[in-house]
Amino acid sequence: LLRVTSIDPVTGLHTQQYFQEFLEREWRRASRERQFVSVIMIEIDHFRAFTEREGKPEGDACLKDIADALNPMIHRPSDALARYGGAGKFGAVLGGTDGKGALVLAERFRLAIEALQRPNPASTTSRFITLSLVIASAMPVRDGAWHDSELIAAAERALARSKEAGCN
Repeated sequence: LLRVTSIDPVTGLHTQQYFQEFLEREWRRASRERQFVSVIMIEIDHFRAFTEREGKPEGDACLKDIADALNPMIHRPSDALARYGGAGKFGAVLGGTDGKGALVLAERFRLAIEALQRPNPASTTSRFITLSLVIASAMPVRDGAWHDSELIAAAERALARSKEAGCN
């Protein structure tokens, strides 16, 4: 039952609830060990327009393709990739990783999806599916309170700015 509720049926990735719980565990561990925690928030550019034009089955296939391309890049026990939030959104938690390390992985994610060359006729950015990705990193204060909303809120604000700046 736990596995069923923690796995997204479309992508096979973890759910947002699992993401939140995993992030809290990594935050607490990072607090004890004085390490960074980073989050990469990911959104498929023009995904709503894509699903409106191509249909829900094609949208689900696109989500699965992206999950299949990104998931192999997550292999440490302190990392997790999940479907997050609304349509076309994903999130990665990277325990023990600072902003520079997260940036390297985020660029690998972006390039992997670009290499798929999956057509997106609804995009005004590219002929193909692209991603907008942002990073939020923090080193928790030892024995400090758990405040996921601050880290996630910073990433969500950055993602909104990224989308306004032109995507990809």
